[in-house]
Amino acid sequence: VSNKWISQLTDNVNNIHRAINSQIERELSIRKNGKYIDAYSQMKDHRNAMLDAYTTDGVHLTKIGYEKLSHSVISDLLSD
Repeated sequence: VSNKWISQLTDNVNNIHRAINSQIERELSIRKNGKYIDAYSQMKDHRNAMLDAYTTDGVHLTKIGYEKLSHSVISDLLSD
């Protein structure tokens, strides 16, 4: 597998991720009690891929990833 192929695949996954998040944000903005918490932006690298410390495979979180996620969610909810 070439690095170019992996890079293109990563870019495609990141584009899908951004599109899904944009749709979720739009849907939640319509609802009165909806809240979107972007924990992913705190766990990504310069290519928008999840940092290795937080994931086992680019999708599923490690223990450290879940700790970061829960901290992000709790911090965001308490800030309101």
